[in-house]
Amino acid sequence: MSMTDYYGDNKAQIDGALVIGRSNNLDPEGDRLNEVSPRGVEMPQREFFTVRNVRFYNFNWNSAAALGTCSHCTAPEDLGGRTSTIEKLWFDEATVTKRIMWNFPGRAILYDLDGSTTGKGPNSWATPYFPHND
Repeated sequence: MSMTDYYGDNKAQIDGALVIGRSNNLDPEGDRLNEVSPRGVEMPQREFFTVRNVRFYNFNWNSAAALGTCSHCTAPEDLGGRTSTIEKLWFDEATVTKRIMWNFPGRAILYDLDGSTTGKGPNSWATPYFPHND
C-alpha cells in the first residue's frame, strides 16, 4: 500500500451529521456559552476534507457559525489556502445566522458541489473577501 492510498478526495470526511450549536439542555447557572462563538464544523489545516449531508441548527449568537475555516493556519510558515469540499449542507434559516466564519488569516477555499451553502449553484466556490479579487 502506498502513501497515496491514505491521501486524496473523500478520505477524511463528515457525512450524515446533525450539528446543534445550542440546546435547551444547558445549566442556566453555568451557561458560559454566551461568552463564546463556536463553529459547528471546523475545517482542517490540510486539503481533501469533505463535509456532506449535514444539518445545522442554533448558531445565532455572538459570532457563532455553522462552519469555521482552516484550523491552526496562523503559523507564519503556513502560506497556502486549503480547499475543502462541501455538499448537501442544510442550515435552519431561523437559527443559523452565519454559515461561514473565515478564521484568521482567511486562506480557506470551500468548493460547494451542489450550491447548498453558497446559493450560487453547483460547482461554486466560497472564499473570504479580499479587494484584489474584484
